[in-house]
Amino acid sequence: DDMSPNSRICPELKKQSDEMMQSEGWLQHMKTVTQPLQAQLGSVLGLPSDNLNVIHIFDCMHTHVCHNFSLPDGFTQELFDAVVTESNWQTQYQYWYHNYTFAGRLLIGSLVNEVFQAMQLKTTGSSDAKDFLLYSGHDSTLAPFLSALGVWDGLWPPYASMIVMELWQYDSGDQSYAVRLMYNGKELKMPGCKSTLCSFDEFARIAAELNPTAAQCGLSSSDQGNALNPPSARVQRRTNRKKH
Repeated sequence: DDMSPNSRICPELKKQSDEMMQSEGWLQHMKTVTQPLQAQLGSVLGLPSDNLNVIHIFDCMHTHVCHNFSLPDGFTQELFDAVVTESNWQTQYQYWYHNYTFAGRLLIGSLVNEVFQAMQLKTTGSSDAKDFLLYSGHDSTLAPFLSALGVWDGLWPPYASMIVMELWQYDSGDQSYAVRLMYNGKELKMPGCKSTLCSFDEFARIAAELNPTAAQCGLSSSDQGNALNPPSARVQRRTNRKKH
């Protein structure tokens, strides 16, 4: 499944993750920020602080806040804010490690390419093309997807967030197309595009750069077809209305 970062599809992701966690910036931050925060959380929650996952705690506490439930005794607003800041920092460091294109290629590049291929079928008039595709994912889908395209703001996606990618056809008669990216109702301009309405050629170059090769994922060439292009059983399709 390529809907979230998956080292079983791209083994190089695990290697890069291990390298990241041994980097000077990560280790220094763990020592000066993360570990003191883990100790504070362990004290408040009555849990061992060793290897306490701050992001998992954020996920749980954020659910409480969004549903107006009380936080555990001792879990102050200041502590909650510190957990949010730390969760964002850890995610940013991972998704921007080396650079967002390098990280995005390993994290979610195969999904970006899958979306591009679906659009490409439409531009060529293929009988296999679909008018509408619906993907249901998680925050761990949205953030790396936006990051790979160079438009992530570095903040955890709110509940019920949505990415919309539209394929537009111009009325110029030359069969030219463009792609528009929207996140929670706001148009976003992808780097490499001249405007928020990105020409299909421009988007094709972005997708090609993010599409991981077998070698980049640490796979043999014979493994590439199954690993980097898995079946899309999770995709629900709506074909009863025409939308480019």
